[in-house]
Amino acid sequence: MLGLYDGDDLGPHWRLSTDHERMPDEFAMQLINLLNYVGVAREQISGVAIASGVPMLTSRWRECAATTCTAAARHQRTHAHRPHHPL
Repeated sequence: MLGLYDGDDLGPHWRLSTDHERMPDEFAMQLINLLNYVGVAREQISGVAIASGVPMLTSRWRECAATTCTAAARHQRTHAHRPHHPL
């Protein structure tokens, strides 16, 4: 899952397939294309949070974020956290 937030509000978001063969530069191209699709410039990204249950892909997404996003956005969290929402 990949999504953009504006404060607490979830904006455009996508479900991405798990592809163990894909390299960081391929993830970067996918990310850039998705951002372009919704009219968001990479410079508008002010933070990055990475939560993954697939350690191999976590490191690839980390490298993707490091090369694709601005320096201000390179805060990364690699432990999955699901907020508790009472019914």
